[in-house]
Amino acid sequence: MMMTPFRSVLMLLGVTFVAWVVGLFFTSGTASELRVSYKPDIFQQLQGMNAPVVIEGVPLHEVAPCFGWTLLSLATKLSKAVPVKYQGSSSEFLYFNEAMLLEDSNRYGSKVTRKAYKESLARLTTILDDSKWDTIEGMYRYASGPAEVMLDKQRLRDVANLSTLAVREDADAPAHINVWIGNGNTTAALHYDTSHNVYAVLAGTKTFTILPPTFIDARVRFHSSLHPLYRQAADAWRDVEAAYARDMMHVTLHPGDLLYLPPYWLHRVRSNSAWSLAVNVWSDSQEFMASEECFALPLPFDATWPRHKLMGKTALYLQELNAKLGGRNFRFHDRTKGEDGHANDRCFSWPPLPLADNALNANERQHLNTLAACLRRIKRAHVRRVYVHNFVEQTAALVAGDGVLSFLRCTLVPMLNTSP
Repeated sequence: MMMTPFRSVLMLLGVTFVAWVVGLFFTSGTASELRVSYKPDIFQQLQGMNAPVVIEGVPLHEVAPCFGWTLLSLATKLSKAVPVKYQGSSSEFLYFNEAMLLEDSNRYGSKVTRKAYKESLARLTTILDDSKWDTIEGMYRYASGPAEVMLDKQRLRDVANLSTLAVREDADAPAHINVWIGNGNTTAALHYDTSHNVYAVLAGTKTFTILPPTFIDARVRFHSSLHPLYRQAADAWRDVEAAYARDMMHVTLHPGDLLYLPPYWLHRVRSNSAWSLAVNVWSDSQEFMASEECFALPLPFDATWPRHKLMGKTALYLQELNAKLGGRNFRFHDRTKGEDGHANDRCFSWPPLPLADNALNANERQHLNTLAACLRRIKRAHVRRVYVHNFVEQTAALVAGDGVLSFLRCTLVPMLNTSP
């Protein structure tokens, strides 16, 4: 019986112009904001620009009726209840994925908002306008979700044409439209997305604080792909800000501005006004689509093997994969190690493999070469490194079950960091 790891989550600008853009971002050790003027083919050109860009002069009212919305006008026409999160102690909101509970997530219960309450936009708007905070529910309110969840059929028609703003590397890639509502100081915690992102503020103002994707795990620790806070920073924001303030780009968006944010760029988003209303369009990156194909390849092992043989073979397989994709030049991080530690850090001793099994056979090696070739399609080394980490974590969870943390920490991480 074959096994499959569970699945996670062009038109180019001229080389000279791309190099100029990247150089502009990193001038003098201080990040600079880049603004460009709209032209009809700008969204095709953005595919080759790996840097955030604010696009000015877009004829937004010709694109979609939603660019005439305010939160008040939307609320008076829309009675649909939307999911609203409340917090009183912190303005920073984290996205908690209940499907990823292979790590001990109980320690994080006080740090995340895990429940959203249904509330009409009319009531939410009244609360925001009056500034009469309910201290029991919390003073910070944040509502976001796919357009089809947040809007009724009439308002969905108002945003339908936003899909024309999507930056598509694949002409058939779907566009996903989201709606964002928040009151003053409401903040989305530092994270990264795997998609192209075109973001527009309809009312109020919002500030993006941005860092390049090379910071993922190399400078800023992120939660593992097994964690409910996957793709969100594990390091405290105050520490990140203190260490890398000079590397950050700050972009404040007003109504009428469009921000293009390339895949894997780190960003933290804060609402500056009494309330804000925004929409964005996501479209999958080729790197993400390649990773999905790689992760769908079945492992060349048999689920009926004894557990120690399955884990031993997996360790050998992952060690050789790591060596093919970087070896000693690739430092494997234990992303499951939270700042507070885990309740159970004890290492278990696994029985040694029989000598006959202490190597990969021809079929396993062929599969390994196929997977390595697949992962090399993720061209940027720092992005490929993210997915190698994800593959190791998810494969370890598949074969080790409840023992995944011990297997990762005590066997795989030391082994991968001594790859030949």
